[in-house]
Amino acid sequence: MAIPAAGNFDASQILRIQKKADDIWTANMSRADYVARVGVLAALRARQTANLVDLQDPMKTNTVRVMWLHACDVDDEAAGDPCSFSVNELQSDYNDYTIDITRQAGFSVKTRLDLRTDEFSEQEKIAIGLLKADKVLCEYLAQQAVSKLNTYAGTNTYGGPLGSTAWTNSAGSTEVPADQWNSTLMNSLNVAAYKQKFNAPFLVAGEALHYVIEEARQNRGNLDGAGDFVRIGTIDAAVDYVNIDDVNSGEYAAYLINTGAIAVVSKNYNPVAPMMSNNPWTVHYRYASQNIPGLVFDAFQTEACSGGEITKKWLLQMNAGIYLNPHGCTETNTGVLKFVRPTGI
Repeated sequence: MAIPAAGNFDASQILRIQKKADDIWTANMSRADYVARVGVLAALRARQTANLVDLQDPMKTNTVRVMWLHACDVDDEAAGDPCSFSVNELQSDYNDYTIDITRQAGFSVKTRLDLRTDEFSEQEKIAIGLLKADKVLCEYLAQQAVSKLNTYAGTNTYGGPLGSTAWTNSAGSTEVPADQWNSTLMNSLNVAAYKQKFNAPFLVAGEALHYVIEEARQNRGNLDGAGDFVRIGTIDAAVDYVNIDDVNSGEYAAYLINTGAIAVVSKNYNPVAPMMSNNPWTVHYRYASQNIPGLVFDAFQTEACSGGEITKKWLLQMNAGIYLNPHGCTETNTGVLKFVRPTGI
């Protein structure tokens, strides 16, 4: 083989000596391109209790109205004449839920002429394309989850631990002084959860609490670190310092959430078994996410022939919603609290 002149080393010559990255680096960095970082979304899905099956009917585009009774106006008073009294009627309320998050990602693969000089098989290309489409859709949904938590955050009524600088409570967030962001904050968050009537709180935090949690775990074998480890274990906690920090853009935040307060739902219009349609020729089916258990995309495959080359196209489409549970008598007590650290880590 002739040695190519400098500046004339074209792609066809590179093909003769190239190797697949996975053949040489068994843990190469390119693999990170196909694994979604979705800590906050995974935490919400794992602790979900709602079942909105009517929203998932593939034959209907439904708006589901969830109704509930409340007795908010029932209160005690001084005893009077039981033969003549007036009381308040019980009331009802409702929330409407509809699929409102839609997104898609796709790719194409040339499967005839290109494959003759390509080191990668058609199946390998398709698998990589599907993994990447899955990843970007899941990460988009994770960022939407953080935005929804910001929208759904209620008003905290607890002012912080006695003897410490008071917390600053406002609608949608609570600012906690920087010197209180340590393992003892877990005790205070437990009190806040109790005062908001959370029955099973969990915590999702960004970098604001990442170091506190990790250092407590790492120092649990030390005599001085045992207490920190015990304190962080009093709240079920997950960390996502990618999506929480990115969406909040410079604001260091953590979310205290009542188990069951948030529901993540996906919907499919495509059939479970692949189905073909014409004009244009397309295969419709479903593709289960490799990143989020229970999240399923509508998948579409089509192909075209031009100039002797066959090009196949794939599209993954996501239809989803992230919903807040019905509120109780106090509308600002939503089951979600946002805590903000005023300064950097």
